[in-house]
Amino acid sequence: MKDDEIYGLLKVPDEVIIKELRLQLGKATSYIQELEYENKRLKDESPEEKKAIRKEKIFNEYRDKITQLQRIIARLKKENEQLLIKSIKKWNL
Repeated sequence: MKDDEIYGLLKVPDEVIIKELRLQLGKATSYIQELEYENKRLKDESPEEKKAIRKEKIFNEYRDKITQLQRIIARLKKENEQLLIKSIKKWNL
């Protein structure tokens, strides 16, 4: 069976496909459960607690963006330094 060729390609065994689909289904189910838990938790929270949770999420998003931008700045500084060195070498020859 697994040696059957379709359009010059070997057929993927059914067991492999089923295993991959079960893995994806497990991930999706886990994600749904997380969302349901978070939704239930937010419904039970007071308005002040909801506001604090939102502030924390916004803070974490900004912190992540700052980290990302710092990485970009470091990369650009390194590229700028390399270009400057190349330019100096080119003009000093």
